[in-house]
Amino acid sequence: MTDRVADWRLLGLGFWQAWQIVAMCTDIVAPTSGKLFDQGNALLILLVLMTAAYLAVVVASRRYAPFAGRGSSYVLAAALMAAGTLAMPVALHFLEGIVGIGVFVMAAASASLGNALLLIMWGELWSALATGRVGRHLYASYTFAFVLFFLIYFMP
Repeated sequence: MTDRVADWRLLGLGFWQAWQIVAMCTDIVAPTSGKLFDQGNALLILLVLMTAAYLAVVVASRRYAPFAGRGSSYVLAAALMAAGTLAMPVALHFLEGIVGIGVFVMAAASASLGNALLLIMWGELWSALATGRVGRHLYASYTFAFVLFFLIYFMP
C-alpha cells in the first residue's frame, strides 16, 4: 500500500470523529425525545449497540483480519454507517410503534457495525505508520471533524 493511498484512507477518521460528535452531542442522529423514546433512551440503545458491534468486529477480526487490505471493507463500512445514520432520525421522527422501534434498532445496529469496522481498519492502517505521521493525521482529522461538526450543527 502506498503512502498516498494510506493518507486518503486516514482522512476518513475526520468523518468518523464528526459523526461521533454529531451523534453523541446533538439530537440530530439519536434525539433525546420524540415519538418513540423519551429521556435519552435512543442514545442509550445506540451506545449499547456500538459496544456490542465493537466486540463482534474484534471477534471477527481474529478470522478475517486485516480488513484494511480489502476494498470491499471500506465500501461495507461506509454503506452501513450511511444507511444507519440516515435511517435513525427517520425512524424516530416519522415512524410509530413497534415498526419505528424496529427500524431504529436495525439502523442503530447498522451504523454501529460500520463504526466498529472503520475503527478496526484505521487501527490496522496506523499500525504501519511512524508515530510522528500518526500525530499529523490525528491533528488534520480532528480539525476536519470539528469544522464538519460546526457546519452540520449550524444547518437549519
